[in-house]
Amino acid sequence: MMKKMVAIILSALLCVSLFAVPAAAHGNDNRGQKLSIALGFSFGNESGHNYYLYENEPDTVYFDFTGRSYDFDDVENDENARAYKYSLECEKKNNNANNFFNRKNIVIGENATYLGNNMFKDYYDVENIYVPDSVTEIGTNVFPSDTNAIIHCKKGSPAIKGALEAGLRYDTNGETHKADLNGDGDINLLDLVAMRKALAKWHSGYEVTAIDANGD
Repeated sequence: MMKKMVAIILSALLCVSLFAVPAAAHGNDNRGQKLSIALGFSFGNESGHNYYLYENEPDTVYFDFTGRSYDFDDVENDENARAYKYSLECEKKNNNANNFFNRKNIVIGENATYLGNNMFKDYYDVENIYVPDSVTEIGTNVFPSDTNAIIHCKKGSPAIKGALEAGLRYDTNGETHKADLNGDGDINLLDLVAMRKALAKWHSGYEVTAIDANGD
């Protein structure tokens, strides 16, 4: 009973914070005023999550947390997942400019090490997700499928596997060999299949810089 009450209270606070955007102190860079648009919340040893917008970057939402994210798929048994789902439902009903679930860019802070299950599953309008080198593990269904999102990450990042599983393109900033579309280190028929799907504009995952095999 106590856990349910805590989840309800957190959900209400999250929802309220999404509608009323409090202005915070100015940042130390050229992104302008930092607007906190959701409260951090945590249970046990898991870190709280904070979400930020900057006035000079209205299309980008920043995720700020340290260590492991919690998972967002077990809404029946996990207070964090339940509170997050409730805040998401509130946000989808909120049609004003504070809606951060429809942002084009997602930037994850460099202190994150794990991205939880279903973490970005409902961000169907996102175009770019920037995963830092610090992330060494990801859960299942982390990224939104059936979108045009590009996952930006380093070569060998677990985010590549997540991108391919979701059928998303990814970009390692040219670290992957030309024509190695699936980033497995080899150039073979699997890459040819991926290229044909890409040329046919099928929904499939591949390395965006590697697909230009001849550099034209």
